[in-house]
Amino acid sequence: MLSSSSRLAPLHALGSALAGALLLLAGCAGAPAVVTSSDTPEVAPTAPQAVDNVPRIAVTVSAFDHRLKQRGDIGQGIADLLADALYNNGRFQPLRSPAPGMPSGGAQLLIGGSVVAFDPACAGGAQIIVFDNQACVTVNIRIVDAASGKVLKTATVDGTSAAGSAGPVPARGKLPASLQAYSKLPMEQAIRNCVEKAANLVAALSPQ
Repeated sequence: MLSSSSRLAPLHALGSALAGALLLLAGCAGAPAVVTSSDTPEVAPTAPQAVDNVPRIAVTVSAFDHRLKQRGDIGQGIADLLADALYNNGRFQPLRSPAPGMPSGGAQLLIGGSVVAFDPACAGGAQIIVFDNQACVTVNIRIVDAASGKVLKTATVDGTSAAGSAGPVPARGKLPASLQAYSKLPMEQAIRNCVEKAANLVAALSPQ
């Protein structure tokens, strides 16, 4: 006849095996997710604000057409800063590149436009000059519904170095490389003010 210790030995072995399996599963569950470069936003963001777990709206922000005397990649820099502002709002996801077989790249909104004034001294353009020595930026922005092709909004957006915050969607963070020459100058504030107005325009058109 088997002793009680002999009868319990298999149970102890089974319990040890189950405990080991549970520990392994717990370790897997606690491991951080691996994120590849393809999972990251188009621009390097700061921490976004969560908005009631509502899925982000996919947007594509194309380089703004720029034919003024300054370097041509200014239009890309403004697009990058706008995409950054939209991402950090918590409601938008800028797409890095079109998804295969999807002409819109999977985006719900297509955003683009042109830079029509980029003036460190506000010599002219669409701005109404109130103070001397202002820097000014003016863009035409176009927002299109990707599914229908319908133009949702076109507008002219002005920014100046004398203006403060333009609304609840700020344009924070480091300037893109193509705009770094204007860092800590009045032109930086004009760029950010213009981009903030554009970002708030997009946010106002999008469902909460």
